[in-house]
Amino acid sequence: MDERKKLCVVFDIDETLIHFVSKTYKSLWEGLDPQIKNNLRAVEYNNNIIILRPHIQELFNFFKQTPNIRVGLWTYSEREYSEDIANVLKKELQLPDDFFLFTWGAEDMDVSEDSEEIELPKDLRKVYRTFTNFNKFNTFLVDDLYGNLKHEVNVQNCILIQPFAPFGTSKVRVNIGPEELLMSVNNEEFIGLIDICKKVLKDILGCDVEDINEAFTTDPVFTEKRIKRMGLLSLLKTYAVQFIKMLTLGQPRETPNFIMVQPQNYLPFKKGGFKSHYKNYKNKITRKKRKYLK
Repeated sequence: MDERKKLCVVFDIDETLIHFVSKTYKSLWEGLDPQIKNNLRAVEYNNNIIILRPHIQELFNFFKQTPNIRVGLWTYSEREYSEDIANVLKKELQLPDDFFLFTWGAEDMDVSEDSEEIELPKDLRKVYRTFTNFNKFNTFLVDDLYGNLKHEVNVQNCILIQPFAPFGTSKVRVNIGPEELLMSVNNEEFIGLIDICKKVLKDILGCDVEDINEAFTTDPVFTEKRIKRMGLLSLLKTYAVQFIKMLTLGQPRETPNFIMVQPQNYLPFKKGGFKSHYKNYKNKITRKKRKYLK
C-alpha cells in the first residue's frame, strides 16, 4: 500500500487536548462544585492537575483502531512538556508506546536569524521534511490559537477548535463561572473531529497513485474543492479583520483582530456589513471588560 495514503493529525496541547492547572491554582479544582468535577476527567501529575478534554478517549480509541492515521503533538512550550503530556496520555488513555509520531515543542520551530523570534509558528513544512510520507495532501493541525494557523503555510491544513478552558484561557487561572464551566463539561468538538477524520481519510484512500503524485505537495486537505467533496462546507468559517477562511469546530476565541464574520457581513463597506459587525463586536468586548472590572 502507498504510504502516502495515510493521514497525519497534529495536535496543539494546552486548551486543545487538555487544560493544565498548576499547583498554584490547584485550589480552584479542589473547590469545584462536585457535580461539575465528577463530569470532568482529571489526572494528578507532579502535584498539578491535568483536565482531559471531553471525548478524548473516544477520539484516541478511534486513532488507535485506525492504522492509517498517525498523531503528533506540537506545543509552544518546551519539548520536554510535550513528552511529559504524551506519557500522561499514553498511560491514562491506554495508548501503545509508539502511538505518537512525534512530540515537539518550541525548540522545533524555525527562528529568524535577524530577530531570533519564531518566523512561522508550527510551520507544517517541518513535518513534511521530517516525515516524507506526509505533506499538504494528508496532514492537518488542530489548534485553539488562530495565530498558529492563519499564515499561508498552515491555513488550508488546519482546524481551529474551541478552547477547552474550565478555568479560563489566561495563564492566570480563575473561576470563570458556572455557565462557562458547563460549556467545558458539555464540550462535543472531539465527536465532530472523529467525523472529519473519517471523511478526510476516505478522501485520501479514494485517490489513485496518479492523483496523489499530482496533488501530494500542492493540494491542501482543506481547499474549498476538497471541503465540498467531503461534505464539510458548513464548518468553513470566514474571519476578519483580514479576511481568512478556516475549518472550525465550536466557538473559537475571538479578539478585535480576529472575528467570525457572518455571511451577510462579508462586504465590508456596505451598510450593516463588516464595519457594522466589527463596531458591534468592539462594543461587546468593551461591555465584557466593564463587567469584569466591576
